Amino acid sequence: ISAEMDYTSTVNALQQELFHNYRPSMAPLHSRGYFNDSFIEHFSMMISFAKMTTVVRNLKEYTNALFDIQNWTDPRLIWIPAKYGGIRHLYLTIDQIWFPNFHACSSSSMTYLTTPNIQAAKVLFDGSVSTLQQVEVTYS
Repeated sequence: ISAEMDYTSTVNALQQELFHNYRPSMAPLHSRGYFNDSFIEHFSMMISFAKMTTVVRNLKEYTNALFDIQNWTDPRLIWIPAKYGGIRHLYLTIDQIWFPNFHACSSSSMTYLTTPNIQAAKVLFDGSVSTLQQVEVTYS
């Protein structure tokens, strides 16, 4: 039990440091407080088609279920593992961190099949963030 308590205390201390002045509504691009020519935003997305879930012929509408994999770097979420018991990653909910606003081109609606307060993001000590979400996208 003592090792579990130490780990929990360490994770709590790490999260307190990371989120002390963290604002999820502010994109990582703004984390330095100014724009600069040498800043490069690292973001990638992969959309994988899962299946067509519905077709409404009279409305000329169809819905696809997709997997949306997103990766980006948030320099505000960097820590030194040695300072926190060797912890190299955390799982957080996407409502705790900045999350890119994505809308499928030419779609009439988009529904995430998990809510932000339960959708996990894996955050590595170097600020790399990864998410996997299932989305239903309707096209007309």
